[in-house]
Amino acid sequence: MDSADLVFMLVGGALILVGLVLFVFGRRDGNKNYLEGFGIKLDVSNPSIILIVAGVGLLLVPRLLPANKPLEHSAVNPQILLPSNTANPQSQAIVPGQSNVPAVTTANGQTQPVSPTITPTDSNVESVFLPQGMWQLSGYQESGIDVPGVQGNILFNVLSGVQANWRANLAYADIWGNFMSYDYAGQIRSANGQYVIDLLSSNDPGFSPQQNIPLEMMLENGGVLHMKYDFGGAQILLHYIQ
Repeated sequence: MDSADLVFMLVGGALILVGLVLFVFGRRDGNKNYLEGFGIKLDVSNPSIILIVAGVGLLLVPRLLPANKPLEHSAVNPQILLPSNTANPQSQAIVPGQSNVPAVTTANGQTQPVSPTITPTDSNVESVFLPQGMWQLSGYQESGIDVPGVQGNILFNVLSGVQANWRANLAYADIWGNFMSYDYAGQIRSANGQYVIDLLSSNDPGFSPQQNIPLEMMLENGGVLHMKYDFGGAQILLHYIQ
């Protein structure tokens, strides 16, 4: 449908709409004039009939005019465009025994090899120190005060260069001589060059999980592992040996 067809249809629709409005709200008198043709008698005393008929005729004009049909299929055979360098098939031939490294020709006619682009690998992925295996508790401090009689161990399972799971046990006797033993589990991660520790689960009745706790962790030359973090309103310092 082109613009002319659209104009015919819009004008025809407008005429029909105006004719209907005049037919419904227009004045009606007793003097009626009729137009008869082809056995059809029309009341032309009310101009609404003429407008409606004209509007219907304009709507049919696009149907009567020859349509602009698109070309079915072009009689021209499609051409396959080949790369320009296929005109010389020898330029891309691979000769056994010769180097197939890409090369360019300089202004003086000499051929120089082009250095291939090297895609970076994952060799620069961050990797930090993470303990592995079973460690035995050798010292326990809470808010800078040594707490004697605390025993325990911790087992590390390294998952990647920046993450490890851990499971620890702490056992001690309270001031009334009651022996307590609790298990703890969580994760140690490195984020932006800093250690964080997650305490996720425990059978301690007063335990509350905490995540993303800043952790200071270091290994002395003598094989002593130090871990310091804040938990439950106190600063915890643990010393482990293997």
